Amino acid sequence: MRRDKFAKLPIKADGAHNIELDVEYLDPRYRLELSSVSPATETGLISLFRLVPNNPSLPGFAARWDDRQQTIDVDPDPLACIDHDSWRYEKDGYSGHHTDRFTVDPRVYQIDLNTPDGLVFRAP
Repeated sequence: MRRDKFAKLPIKADGAHNIELDVEYLDPRYRLELSSVSPATETGLISLFRLVPNNPSLPGFAARWDDRQQTIDVDPDPLACIDHDSWRYEKDGYSGHHTDRFTVDPRVYQIDLNTPDGLVFRAP
């Protein structure tokens, strides 16, 4: 979102706090980067966690809060490391852009990230 557009929103999230992940599976070729507090940037981006590949030939992933949809979205990191349509529309063995919400209060989401090589990350 553009900085000026975010500044004009009547209600906006200022960040995420007490972020916790109950990791069920993490591909050993990746490491998890997580902070329990993530303030919103001046454009409204709230980063939740990153999956950083140990090998730069593998795609990375960045999870962010989608305030409009009230959910977590996961994007390739960097964006161009996976074909946009393959990731967004979950084709060619890729899945995980959208998460499933289990509960509203507290907010609990199911996160499953897959590439053509298989499961990368799962956190219920």
